[in-house]
Amino acid sequence: MNLAAINLNLLVAFEALMAERNVTRAGQRLGLGQPAMSAALGRLRLTFKDELLVRVPGAAMRPTDKAVALNHAVSDVLARVRQVFDAETSFDPAQARVVYRIATGDHPATLVLPRFLEILGRKAPHVDVRISALDKRDAFDLVDRGEIDLLIGSFRNVPKRIRSRPLYSDGYLCVVRAGHPLLGADGTLSLDAYTTAPHVLVTLAADDRGIVDEVLAKQGLRRRVAATVSDFHLVRHIVARTDTIGHMPRRIADLWSGDSGLRFLPPPVALPAWNSALYWGGVSDAEPGAKWFREQLFAIGRAIEAEPAGIPNG
Repeated sequence: MNLAAINLNLLVAFEALMAERNVTRAGQRLGLGQPAMSAALGRLRLTFKDELLVRVPGAAMRPTDKAVALNHAVSDVLARVRQVFDAETSFDPAQARVVYRIATGDHPATLVLPRFLEILGRKAPHVDVRISALDKRDAFDLVDRGEIDLLIGSFRNVPKRIRSRPLYSDGYLCVVRAGHPLLGADGTLSLDAYTTAPHVLVTLAADDRGIVDEVLAKQGLRRRVAATVSDFHLVRHIVARTDTIGHMPRRIADLWSGDSGLRFLPPPVALPAWNSALYWGGVSDAEPGAKWFREQLFAIGRAIEAEPAGIPNG
């Protein structure tokens, strides 16, 4: 293909259209009127010999399979182009006036975000942060569309287009109410009691199967998940009023270790560590401001790792 005959600005138009799924808003994103943006979409359709975006009455335009496949490649190409032109660009946090968008669960939010906001208050006082709840079902799509700058959490399957780096690790404890009928005379929880009791599961993927279920399955065992929630803080209140068993990271449990109505116990099965990480898209990989934000968060992660985890109360 003769690139001299191709208007590479069409890739920028494609990126905006995929992000907005609306011709008018995509034009506003690029400073173009609706007619110019419609013309760009028409040229894109001719170039790629595909409709790319299909109008749906009363809804956002729907991308075709080819558009979805092209989206990742186009994002990578434009990220590299931006990297070339931004190579010498510096970032002054003290003068920056930007909005940084993070999606995360309550575990990292509790441990990381107060420290992050403290750093921003000292080093980047004009930067605003928008925190949203992490939903694993569409998290990477939000990054692709530029709606989220950074994810903080734990994913098992990460697309190749997504960059990641470990942040900190943690272990699990069981939490039950004081006086739970299945606690042994010595205050411990047997494996039989563990699998007999109803459980409350924290999930960010709207499912009812977690790491505990996978570990039990390897031993030919199973549990009953009586309730699912999206927040570890809810677990605290649910187990305090019921005979359910919950699980939570040690570092979160340490915050509530003085609650006399709760008992924190080692699980009767060996559970793998909770590994929290940062995830971001290729578009922001080399952007100076995004790199600065990530470095602040990595420093917080190192500080968390250096701190002792909580000690369960019996």
